[in-house]
Amino acid sequence: MRRRGRFAAGLAVLAASVLLCSAEAAQAPLRFAMVTTKQSGPHWSTTVVYPRFDGGSPLAALANHTLATREVAAAVTFGLTAAEQFKKLGPPTADYFHDAGATVSLTDPALLSAYFETEEYSGGAHPNRYYTGYTFGIVRGRPAPVTLQDLFRPGVDGAKTASDLLIARLRQNPNATFVRDGTVTSIEFNGVAGSQPVGATAFVVTPRAIVFLLPPYAVGAYVDGSFVVKIPFDAFGGRLDPAGPLQPVLP
Repeated sequence: MRRRGRFAAGLAVLAASVLLCSAEAAQAPLRFAMVTTKQSGPHWSTTVVYPRFDGGSPLAALANHTLATREVAAAVTFGLTAAEQFKKLGPPTADYFHDAGATVSLTDPALLSAYFETEEYSGGAHPNRYYTGYTFGIVRGRPAPVTLQDLFRPGVDGAKTASDLLIARLRQNPNATFVRDGTVTSIEFNGVAGSQPVGATAFVVTPRAIVFLLPPYAVGAYVDGSFVVKIPFDAFGGRLDPAGPLQPVLP
């Protein structure tokens, strides 16, 4: 099963997109470097590419620790699980793999955002793909992971607001077949940054929008692929909180 070429090509696109995002970010963006970790065993391998932010601020330190710990831990767990399975069942017909690569969407010193696209194969007809979003900002005066609800004014239901806007846009996408035929009428979110289940929607923040990433099967068949929906700040109709974590980027 060949997929390494596509992953390498994706990293080349990643490098270009990171430069673009950094150029668009607020003044004095934080610098960062990409770190790669690899592990392998008989019939399995993992690759994780994640950013390490410079600057030494508490926010950068939080982001660095969280991204490295959670994403590398997920890869380690994948390898251990694969090894145990092979001991019981024997070698697989095709090697297992877990490839996770990061894209950084915002590098403001007070607001960092990035997502991981993970392609994983552990048997079956095809690999699976999913997204994990991480946003870090100033929440109630302290550096912290930012949840979707943190982006909205007090009293606004952030999940419902985002779901309604997403469904309206996905109805215009011919590939979002589960939305267009009425099977999916709302979008699922998980409130804890970086812990979305495979079927939930990840989000990241850019200098001008909130971007939602939906994996295959979320709103369409596997062949319909993933969905990336960008919603500009002004589309939220004043429901985003200008005094919250979005303060560095809201007009």
